[in-house]
Amino acid sequence: MDSSDNWRNRNFKPDGLNQVDEFGRSQRFGGFEGGFTMGSAPIPKREGFNRSYRGRGRGQGGPRPFREYRGNQRGGYSQGRQFQNRDQYQRNNNFNMNRSTFQENSENQDNPRTVLLKKINNSIVTLGDISKDKERVNQLVDFLLEEASKDEETKNIICSTIVSCCKELVYQYKLYSSLIGLLNVKNSDIGNQIITDLGSDLQSCINNMDWFGLRIILRVFGTLVEVNVIEASAVIRILESFLELVKSSNAISVRSTCLVWVVGSTLVFVAESLVSKGHLDVILAMIETIEKYYSMVASDQQVASISSPFKNSTNKRLETTTLVLKSLAATSFESSLIFNTCKMYSEEFESATIHSLTTLDFSVFIDTDLAFKAKSGRSTGYYDPNGFMEQIFWDKGNEKQTIQRYSLFELISDCIIAISFNRKANSKLVHSILMFCDNDVVVKTSLQDKIFEQEANQQNNTSTLDNADENMESNDLESKTGDSVNVVDSSLKLEIEKAILVVLFTLMFDLPYPTRPLIYLTSLSVELRILNPQVYSKLFEISIKKLLESNQLSKGCMDRMCDFHSVYVSNFKYSFNYEGFKQFPEFLKITLKKQVRLSYLDQIKLLPQFEGIDFDSLNIRKTAPKFKFIIGTMDDEIKEISISVGKCMKDGGSATDVLRILDQAYGKQKPYEKLEMLIEHMLLSGSKSFSHMLNSIEKYSPVVQACYEQMSEESGDSEENEKKRTLFVAQIIKRFWSENLQFLEIAMDKYVNYKLISPESVVDVLINEDFSFLEFEVWDMIINLVSKLVLRMNQLKMRISSESAANGDEGERINVFRALLDSLNKDLELVIVNIMKKFVDLGNYIGMNANGDPLVEKTAVSFLQRYIEFCSKYSRQMAEYKDRLEEMYVGEAVQEMRQIYNSVVKYF
Repeated sequence: MDSSDNWRNRNFKPDGLNQVDEFGRSQRFGGFEGGFTMGSAPIPKREGFNRSYRGRGRGQGGPRPFREYRGNQRGGYSQGRQFQNRDQYQRNNNFNMNRSTFQENSENQDNPRTVLLKKINNSIVTLGDISKDKERVNQLVDFLLEEASKDEETKNIICSTIVSCCKELVYQYKLYSSLIGLLNVKNSDIGNQIITDLGSDLQSCINNMDWFGLRIILRVFGTLVEVNVIEASAVIRILESFLELVKSSNAISVRSTCLVWVVGSTLVFVAESLVSKGHLDVILAMIETIEKYYSMVASDQQVASISSPFKNSTNKRLETTTLVLKSLAATSFESSLIFNTCKMYSEEFESATIHSLTTLDFSVFIDTDLAFKAKSGRSTGYYDPNGFMEQIFWDKGNEKQTIQRYSLFELISDCIIAISFNRKANSKLVHSILMFCDNDVVVKTSLQDKIFEQEANQQNNTSTLDNADENMESNDLESKTGDSVNVVDSSLKLEIEKAILVVLFTLMFDLPYPTRPLIYLTSLSVELRILNPQVYSKLFEISIKKLLESNQLSKGCMDRMCDFHSVYVSNFKYSFNYEGFKQFPEFLKITLKKQVRLSYLDQIKLLPQFEGIDFDSLNIRKTAPKFKFIIGTMDDEIKEISISVGKCMKDGGSATDVLRILDQAYGKQKPYEKLEMLIEHMLLSGSKSFSHMLNSIEKYSPVVQACYEQMSEESGDSEENEKKRTLFVAQIIKRFWSENLQFLEIAMDKYVNYKLISPESVVDVLINEDFSFLEFEVWDMIINLVSKLVLRMNQLKMRISSESAANGDEGERINVFRALLDSLNKDLELVIVNIMKKFVDLGNYIGMNANGDPLVEKTAVSFLQRYIEFCSKYSRQMAEYKDRLEEMYVGEAVQEMRQIYNSVVKYF
């Protein structure tokens, strides 16, 4: 054993690729063979994982261990079951994968080169274990320099691994900056290569408008100033360039908000380093610019209404960031959250070689077309550390604690996002932030915490609320809850578990799209509770209740909350303490409906936690299809036709057989009666299950098309007649499944896929003056309809792009794709315009029928929230179809809607 083994992790075993400590840190940094860029991660591997698996990360990222185990992140109502029996699934899957590669892996493990690279890899990734042992860190530096001097490949591996650690283990940014500084002191070529690689990644983040990646790398650059690897002026130039782009636009927009947030968040972590180099005046000027932009945001009420997830919250975008920066300036930019390893080696850094950064290109922030290509209007990766969310567990606190709390929230959110492809490892890694924080600042949450005792006392006094009226007005709720969401824990400590929950819910309520899929945040919550069931089960119950007590959640946020809650509890046998939740009938109604979709109503009702809950009053009951042609209600002629068609389908008759029966019965005289008889029996034959429904549509859709052709021959093939036919069928489907909205959604989707009805006809039957579309079941149908059209268009664009690159711009295949794209684009425009027209018409309807009616006013609030949600989700289409949409806003009642529309187009 050589001397370099003295610093090595004592638990390391060359043959054990899967050693993971209590914080989820692996003894192997999976993926150094492919090189790292933004997206590859130092994530532990579960025992038995197939080493030959190589999934790609973002950009040209290296392998992603566990990519296959992240679950279905698209969501859907079956998502709750994906985490159940996961251990058995992984054991079976791992066995099957490893069986085919066991011999190959055994041979590779004996390779001296492989053992060396694993040793290098492990030593860098587990640097945190020896972070405060100066002697062992110096031994590690000497070992890395010795290996790097032997060949260029090893040097590149060392540099790329360190760069990846900076971007993935984000809470160890000071530690890895110290390592870079020590390597740079003894070998400036390595320091220069790491800086060049980080600069290249920074440009990539700029090109893709990856706000998260920008902040991570800028935070590292700011810390590298402290270790004399780069000049402070170089970092300041980048930050000033971002703010210059904001000042030059002189307008409120998502891009400007994100740029201001990137600069502000970076300054919270690196201002102390920059000020120590004599740049106080420049930093203060930046903070002043940020304050001015925040003032613009705060003064624009329309922007506040479209960007805040909370109905009546006074907290605006960037408010918390701005307040923290002002507090930081008042405390001489000192922050003591993270242990500063850079100060341990300050003498060594005095002789370091300082490197220059490459020139960056910011044209993507100016070119609107490039901005669209960078998805700037969809998922921005923007995380707003909203002050309202902190009030769940903390009061405002003093200035120092406010800064530390903000920093802790930022590090937790960065960790959650960076390792978002591996929920199990992430649940452990996010707690390891505690290891690098000052013990007097951040601690673990104890079961003896004051908040648990306070919640227990509140539950003992909630018996008077058990029989709360389902129709209780929001004002009544507010008067009962008062300011209970405010000061809960006045402790001067920051509890890591509470902070994690605040960040989780803040990410969950990010608008218009969560930074990461909701199902990922939910699955991470499941893993957190598995990791520490006693604390997290209590904290989740308390935090959900506090959010509901605040009476601040919009319709969209309530949907997200219930989506989260239903899947979360489904992973723990639907166990949840509903004591004190009966005063929130809307929450109970939505979450129980979603839980029933994940299980069965009879099973849910039998669970002890639901004892005393009136499912009927919440409109949760067994449903049955509404088949029109019931024997007792028909005359003999219709009865005979219905029996013939039904018997034919039941006996497995072909489409030709069914068409022959219908033609003989109706001829060409009653086309709509014939079509109604056909659709009703197709729906009935497919009513047993989703598979029956799909088989029925697939088998008898040719009969529907034949009926359409006969109707075209009689009345003409005009667009108006086609719209009339598809609307007629859509109305039949809605009537048939009016009591089972889950089946209705699937039926509508399948009939659209088979082109038996148009997307526009679905909108026509779902949005009307009964305002039922404001409820989540129907609203989900509308959103899913539009989102699927957008998704299919994007998929076709990718296929056209790849086909064009392979075979040129001409050819039969590419022409077919373009024709399909034109058709989808037309459908999308018709759907968007139709939905917006119905919003405007209903806005005028509400204006005419208000007259102080409380029910109408309550509907108007929900209506406006859904309108804002829709405009924000499809802001790009709002701008694209601007000419057609602007002319709709006629009438005084919809002028507020016009202002919201204009703000959405301007902001997003």
